[in-house]
Amino acid sequence: MMKGCFLIGIFPLSIVIVAMWLALGGAAQIIAGIMEFKKNNTFGATAFTAFMFIGTLKHNRAIQVVFASLTLLFLLLSIANFTGSAAVHTIAGYVGIFCGLSAFYNSMAQIINEEYGKNIMPL
Repeated sequence: MMKGCFLIGIFPLSIVIVAMWLALGGAAQIIAGIMEFKKNNTFGATAFTAFMFIGTLKHNRAIQVVFASLTLLFLLLSIANFTGSAAVHTIAGYVGIFCGLSAFYNSMAQIINEEYGKNIMPL
């Protein structure tokens, strides 16, 4: 989500932003991957490549939205970098923000639903 904010021009790129990407985003992905690996969830441990969207088709709709938007984000960023298009970069930024928000909703819904033992937030 932070990279999306940078891509649409909400804030400029600085060493502080790069450090936050690495510390928060990278560390969180590594920790989440290790936790999923310990649960014998190979899908969750290796989930950040485009072909993994196909694996979400047997999961809930919320996780499908996260991975579809993530795949679209990677595609748009690739196109933007190959073409040098600022417009595609900006669109990728909005998709990145949507992806981050959908991932946040998904994690929140899974935790709340599990804690209450019922479907409070639809997935």
